[in-house]
Amino acid sequence: YHSRDLVNWRQIGHALTRKSQLNLDQVYASGGVSPHPPPSRR
Repeated sequence: YHSRDLVNWRQIGHALTRKSQLNLDQVYASGGVSPHPPPSRR
């Protein structure tokens, strides 16, 4: 993004431009459930 006044922003490009740049074939959604519990606070 680009801004001259830090209020109005304009997108100037994309981080990924080709499907081959990010292969998600073996990634499965967790449904929002983490396999690790949050750290305990003492």
